[in-house]
Amino acid sequence: SFRMPLGLAAHSNPKITMAEVDLADKQSQLETLHRELNIKLHDSHRELLATIEQYDYSKRQFELSQRTLSMSRKAFSLGESSLIELIRIQAQAFAAERNMHQKQLEVGLQTARLNQAKGIIP
Repeated sequence: SFRMPLGLAAHSNPKITMAEVDLADKQSQLETLHRELNIKLHDSHRELLATIEQYDYSKRQFELSQRTLSMSRKAFSLGESSLIELIRIQAQAFAAERNMHQKQLEVGLQTARLNQAKGIIP
């Protein structure tokens, strides 16, 4: 004998509907993740540019502090300034150098964050 199942559509329609609902849910999740990724990418890029600008400023500040320190050492050696003033200027120069190196590290960190947002693995 030969059997042909009737009502196959009634049996498969719930499965198709569930698959379509699942597909719509996954597409919604994908769009949400894509938006979040774009936001992180733009934020990382903006933060990197701001950090580079801060680094450039701190580098100029360091260079100026080195010139000031050099002039202060000359003034001290010629007896025109006191030891306390020289020490104060040395402390400022050290702080400017530390700030410059800290900003340099922050540039590296922001670059790594931007690369991570782009999906680049080091």
